This record gives sequence, structure tokens and C-alpha cells, in this order.
Amino acid sequence: MKRFSELSFSYDEQEIRREAALMSILEHPNLATYIGACLQPGCMFILTELYPANLQTVVEDTSVSLPLPLMLRISLGIANGMKFLHSLGLIHRDLKRFAVVSSHPFFHHCCFVHLSVVTVETFC
Repeated sequence: MKRFSELSFSYDEQEIRREAALMSILEHPNLATYIGACLQPGCMFILTELYPANLQTVVEDTSVSLPLPLMLRISLGIANGMKFLHSLGLIHRDLKRFAVVSSHPFFHHCCFVHLSVVTVETFC
């Protein structure tokens, strides 16, 4: 769950509403599965499927050595998700290691959350 609180950090209510609306219509194996959202001021959150593993945790764990086939699978998952967004004229503005998640610790399937996106027209 991505929760937004005035006490934790500043946020743009319109951007959250836009992200929730966008996530509700986007469907791709390499994007987080959207479940719902609460968009009431003071209690805003976006609910997605639970993903217990993220790439940041795996990269920082020095006891884990990622085999090349796994690194390629993760990279292809990220690239496929980005390709899908780009095909719709969307640019992901905040792709970071902790936003690349998986429902399995060995990243048999990976996707990313926190769709901070802008349209291509924004930059033109």
C-alpha cells in the first residue's frame, strides 16, 4: 500500500489522484497489480498486490550473489514494463531499486510500483 500523509511528507493531491486513475486502467505483467485507492483528503492511499521482495534488498544483501540468468530476467522485466509505458506515451519518473518488486524472493516475476509518470507531451 502506498499511503500519503501530510505528516510524513508533502504530496500533491492531484498527482495522487492521477496516479490512482492511471494505475486502475493499466494492466501489464510487469506493472504492480492495482487493487484500489482511497482518495479522501487526509487519508489517501493506493493499494496494490503485496510484493515481499524488492530489488534494493537483494542488491544490498552481500550474502546473495545474483546469477547472470536472474540478472537478465530482472532487467528484461524492467525493460518490458518501461516499453509498455513508453508505447502509451508515458514516462516513469521515479524508477529506483526499491520500486522494482517481486512476489517471489528470486524474482521469477518482477514488476514496479509507484507509477510517477508524465506524458511525453509534457516535455515537448
